[in-house]
Amino acid sequence: MFCRLPGGDGRHFMDTVMEQKNRTEPAHGGDIYRNNVSLDFSVNLNPMGIPGPVMDECVRALSELTNYPDHMQQGLREAIASMEGVDADDIICGNGASELIMATVHAFRPAKALITTPCYAGYRYALEAVGAEIREHDLKEPEGFVIDEAVLEEITDDLDIIFLGDPNNPSGRLIDRGLLNRIKEACKVKGICLVMDECFKPLTASGTKAPETGDETVYLRAFTKTLAIPGLRLGYIVCREKAVTDKIRGQLPEWNISVVAQRAGITAAKFAQARSEYMSDSLKLIEEERSYLTEKLTGMGIKVYPSDTSYLLIRSREGLYEKLLERGILIRRCDNFSGLDGSYFRFAIRTHDDNEKLIEAIGEVI
Repeated sequence: MFCRLPGGDGRHFMDTVMEQKNRTEPAHGGDIYRNNVSLDFSVNLNPMGIPGPVMDECVRALSELTNYPDHMQQGLREAIASMEGVDADDIICGNGASELIMATVHAFRPAKALITTPCYAGYRYALEAVGAEIREHDLKEPEGFVIDEAVLEEITDDLDIIFLGDPNNPSGRLIDRGLLNRIKEACKVKGICLVMDECFKPLTASGTKAPETGDETVYLRAFTKTLAIPGLRLGYIVCREKAVTDKIRGQLPEWNISVVAQRAGITAAKFAQARSEYMSDSLKLIEEERSYLTEKLTGMGIKVYPSDTSYLLIRSREGLYEKLLERGILIRRCDNFSGLDGSYFRFAIRTHDDNEKLIEAIGEVI
C-alpha cells in the first residue's frame, strides 16, 4: 500500500483561499441562475432524465426531514457496495464528487501533484487549497486531447498524487485499458495516490468495473451524471485500501449526506444494479445523438473532437457562447481550461429535439 503522506506547509493557504473567494467567473457549467436560459447544454447529464423510481423516492423522503440522516450512511453504502461488487467499507459517500475531491486532497496534503491539461477544474481548485505544487501534463490537440503513453514519463518519484479523468473532461476520451494498468502499476511502485475520476464512465460503452482486491486506486464515481440528479449532490468513492478510506473519511463532516439523498441513493443503486433498459437506452441515445451532432457540426465547418461519452468538445469562432446565450441556449465556454482559449466550447448530448434546436441556432449565428 502507499503510505507516503507528505504535506504542503500551508504558507500560501490563506492567499489561495482569498484568491478562490474572489473568483467571479463560473468554473463549471450550469449557471442558469444569472442567465436567461431555455436550453442548458453546459451540463452533461443523461439525456434520458431522472428515472421515475428515484424521483418518487425523493418525494417520499421529504416526510423524514424532521430526522437527522444516518451519519454512518449504512443503508446507502451497503446498496452502493452491492451495486459495485465490493464491501460496504470500501465505499465513501460525499455531497457530490466535489466534496470527495477536496476531502481526498486534505487527507493526503500532497506537496506535489500531477494533472493533465485540459482537465476538470475541480482538481486544481482542491490542490490549490492545500498549497500543492501542480505539475501539468499537456494533452495534444492534434491527437484530440487523449491521454496517451507520454503520461508515463511524468509519473516520477517526487509526486504524491495524480488526478486523471476517465473519460477526460472536456475531451470526453477514455484511457486505453492497457495504458491505465501501466499507470496504476507505476503509481503503486512509487507510492503515489492515484485518483481516477470515473463520473462519466457509466455513460460510455466501457462502463465501470469493480476494482480487484489489492487495487489501491481511489475511484471517484457519482449518480449525478448517470441518473441526471446534480441537484441531489450524491457522489461516492470506491477504494479497496482501508488505510486510504480511513484517511479520507476523517476529512468529512458527520452529516454530509441528507436524508433525501440517502433514500434516493439507495433506490438509485438498486435501480442501477437491476440493469434495466434505462441504461442501455441511454447509451444508444447518446451514441446516436453524438453522431448526429458531429455530422451536422462538421458540415458547418466546425472542428469536432472525438468523444466517448455524453458531451462534445468543439472549436469554432470566438463569441459563439454569447450569441447562443442571446437565444436562450447555454453552452460551456472552455477558455478557463488550461491550454484552451476562447475558440473552444463544450456542450452536452441532449434529446434529438433539443439537439436540432442547437444545430439550428448555431447555423444562424455562424
